Amino acid sequence: MTVKKADIIIISFNTQKLTLECISSIYKTANEVINDIIVVDNCSADGTPDVIKNEFPEVKLIVNPMNLGYAKAVNIGVSAVSSDFFIVSNSDVVYKENSIRILIEYLVSNPVVAVCGPRQIYPDGRYQYSYGDVPGIYFGIKKIFLLNHLIELIDKKKWEKGIKQSKQVSYVDGAVMAINRKAFNEVQGFDEDYFFYTEEADFCHRVRKKGWKVVHNPESEIIHYRGATDVNQGFSPDRLKEMVSTKILFCKKHLKFQSAKFYIISEIVYSVNMIFLWTIISIFQNEKNKNKIGKWKIKYNRLMLNIWLDEFNKLLRDYE
Repeated sequence: MTVKKADIIIISFNTQKLTLECISSIYKTANEVINDIIVVDNCSADGTPDVIKNEFPEVKLIVNPMNLGYAKAVNIGVSAVSSDFFIVSNSDVVYKENSIRILIEYLVSNPVVAVCGPRQIYPDGRYQYSYGDVPGIYFGIKKIFLLNHLIELIDKKKWEKGIKQSKQVSYVDGAVMAINRKAFNEVQGFDEDYFFYTEEADFCHRVRKKGWKVVHNPESEIIHYRGATDVNQGFSPDRLKEMVSTKILFCKKHLKFQSAKFYIISEIVYSVNMIFLWTIISIFQNEKNKNKIGKWKIKYNRLMLNIWLDEFNKLLRDYE
């Protein structure tokens, strides 16, 4: 089988070391299946563009005059793509042997698939959930009854047993997305109203509405540092508010009022359930683990509860 070549777009922002590692891993594992590596830098202040020019002069480098956000950076990168298929990548990704080849070959062999995403693991080898459901009634029901955790547990068990079966999903994590350019053009690319977070879910939702399929393919496996591209690491109120606000934006764009209302209520119920669950778990933990896990989880979910309650009140005011 003739290998179909693809372009790879890396979005970088103040992640010099990780970006260089990402580029290096592509050349080491997929040099025969790539046309161009395109780095779109969102005005990094850590010297990323200069180092890329020196160490990888063959890379196509686009430096934005300011941080334009992830979605817009992707669209800018795609404007430089010459292939029928391309990969959108975070900079905190390390590609493993054949991971890129598998994704591209899957797209070529399945012309109805718009997006294909790999299985992701942490640098220490731990399992990482890498796909999910978009905001809506279906996902809301899952969250109320904690079914999202059950599904994640089942997927983790499959990973532990070495089961590698591709399946259709609502969206794949935006860290690595192999994309059919025809599908990308059909929906006019990523929605630039999203600055950071939820842009991949929105994109996958829109291509699925056009009749395309979105697939998680665990045959392809990559290392994802997760969170390294976010300058606000941890769970600061500002970071979590931004995450929630993008989900609300998705609701306003794609859901009717009652569906959006139900979804937000499900997030509120989920936060309450998690606070209760971790409070019970903390009672039976020793003091060392209680401080590290229980208190952290309770604090996180209380913060999320307050944010979702605030967003719920805003939603009601918007429809008065």
